[in-house]
Amino acid sequence: MNWLKNIALICITSFVTIAIIEVAFRFYQSWNVEAVESRKIAGLPLHDFEHHFCYGPKDHQKFDPEVVSREYENQQYFEFRNQSVALHTYDENGFRIAGSTEAKENGVIVVGDSFVRGTLADDTETIPAVLNRWYPDTEFHNFGIGGHGPKQYLKTYQANSSTIEHDLVILVLYLGNDAQNDLGFESRLARAKELYELQQQRGLSYATKMKIKFAAILDKSAVGDVFLKSYRNLKNKDAVAPNAASLPTARELSDQLVTSVSEFKAYTDSVGKKLQLVTIPSREYFDSERFPVWQQEFAVEVTDHMEAALDDFAEGHGLPPVVHILPMLQAEFDKGKALERIYGWPDAHFTEYAYFLTAREISNALASSLGYSPVATSEFVNATEFDPAHLNCPSAVES
Repeated sequence: MNWLKNIALICITSFVTIAIIEVAFRFYQSWNVEAVESRKIAGLPLHDFEHHFCYGPKDHQKFDPEVVSREYENQQYFEFRNQSVALHTYDENGFRIAGSTEAKENGVIVVGDSFVRGTLADDTETIPAVLNRWYPDTEFHNFGIGGHGPKQYLKTYQANSSTIEHDLVILVLYLGNDAQNDLGFESRLARAKELYELQQQRGLSYATKMKIKFAAILDKSAVGDVFLKSYRNLKNKDAVAPNAASLPTARELSDQLVTSVSEFKAYTDSVGKKLQLVTIPSREYFDSERFPVWQQEFAVEVTDHMEAALDDFAEGHGLPPVVHILPMLQAEFDKGKALERIYGWPDAHFTEYAYFLTAREISNALASSLGYSPVATSEFVNATEFDPAHLNCPSAVES
């Protein structure tokens, strides 16, 4: 029986130690280890530890046999990330609404990943939604899906664009991981198919359910926040550390991105649509405090290489000049804007203010290169804002 007492003593000691560390972490806020604040004060129950679903399936993203995953159709939810909460509404095709309900004369499709989807932004503050306010005669459609890369952008566009009247496609490339996503797309799709087939046969295993619950506990604690950040940093270093033998070089990543963009352009040419390229840099490019030196230096090298390669591609293939968002962001920082005004943390997507700035850069390019005429590109105004602690679903009835 001594061994049972020893195990019990170890468990109690571990629990008390973790509790003391948790209290210490919360007391010393300067350590910057606070878990996602909005989830801890959420005024609505969280169905999966970061979402409250107002209507539609109580699940975030579904399996798709062509593109790995995508959003559910006819769904609305609050997404709790960082210190804020954002309202997401998805239409009958599984795309995020872009703020316009009236039929318009012209159409533009904006394709990309979570930066086009508008992570950290309400429905009214995504890039397409902001552009819709400025162009009363043009409908900007949001084809952004989180976690996707250019190969998936093309498949999504091919499958969903034929019924939408449009003359122009804006392809928004996230230089933080688009090329990496394409390099690993086939293997990710194969794993997703295998998991989906297993789930169809047996449903979620007990171990998987426990893993989800454990992740929720980690996410709501400061100790868990430190653990997760450390794990992710080690995982990222294994994936992209400079000394790794399998590391793609900046040139290889640029070549992959240009190859994917070339395939996208070939298709838009075949259906008679114009194409405008836009690039968004990752937070790593600017942030030397929260990321290891090797990670930031690698991000700078890759980003600079990709921008130059895309400029050459656009010039050589008769496209309008690429809209690089990086110089505009650098100008904001030079004027004294804090990094947190542009990028969120620990979720490092754009803030609503940065989405507004990006929409303005795109609008300027559309006006100068393609002859589009906005009514106005006013100063940033947050059209929709929610308090995480005091929420009600806009829909009349929750499902």
